[in-house]
Amino acid sequence: MRTLALGIGAVAVVFGASQLLSEPWHLAQCSESSRAVAAQHAAKIRAANPGDALYLPHPFPRVDPEVAEDFAYQYLAMLEPRFPRLDQWDLELVSALRAHGVNAYRAEVVEVANWLGNRCPTEGYGASDAVWLLRLFDRRAETEIVRATLLENGQLLTYVFPEAGGTWPLPEHMRLASKAEVTAVFAALGRTDVEVRDAQYVAAYGTAISCGRESTCLAVRDRGRHFLFADGVLYELDVKGERFHSQDLIRRGRERDAMVSKLRPKQSFLGVGAGEMLVATRLN
Repeated sequence: MRTLALGIGAVAVVFGASQLLSEPWHLAQCSESSRAVAAQHAAKIRAANPGDALYLPHPFPRVDPEVAEDFAYQYLAMLEPRFPRLDQWDLELVSALRAHGVNAYRAEVVEVANWLGNRCPTEGYGASDAVWLLRLFDRRAETEIVRATLLENGQLLTYVFPEAGGTWPLPEHMRLASKAEVTAVFAALGRTDVEVRDAQYVAAYGTAISCGRESTCLAVRDRGRHFLFADGVLYELDVKGERFHSQDLIRRGRERDAMVSKLRPKQSFLGVGAGEMLVATRLN
């Protein structure tokens, strides 16, 4: 996996870096019952044999080729029964994987902290503190062929194809390659008071913030404060303030109105997993 240590504690995941990723950090915790469900599911995946519905070549993959092979196995299992009645992109990828295997592509994998609702399962599904973001490239043209996300256990979540021509720009925060570069971004925004301790990519959604698994946002901690870069916008996260329930925001009526009434200008809600939301304040 491509990672980058950014000081004390956790590490940030950055394309092109080379150090091993430590455990992702989170702002909400799963319940004991949810962890028990996840443990049962993990045991089933590890015990699965070829031909079983939960079988994976590499349960809980830890290196790039294992993530890529888990993707290819599930992708082909899902689409080969319909071959050749597939759309153009799927037809080309299935044909190439059948002929040459996934190792014919160059794989880049990063670990993204999972702040989405599926992190804490209630039944029959694996918890995932992080997700693998996989990008496959044509080795000769260096164009991106497909982008996929997988749970920590290796199960395929999503896959998407780039626009025609293989161009797929990355958000600027995914090009940061050092702690100094992250600090420089804060300085450019006039926040020279921020001492970057660690950072990580995150997948999270809120009322005004979208950090999809395929594009992510960058979460940063200094000594006691937490920040989020999302599409060039910097937010400060109120981790010590009141927590809200995501279900209250979905409902109409008194619970939702009471929740929204607590927001001030430039504030919005951000989900941090386990059904919890906190207030994010825009700083630029």
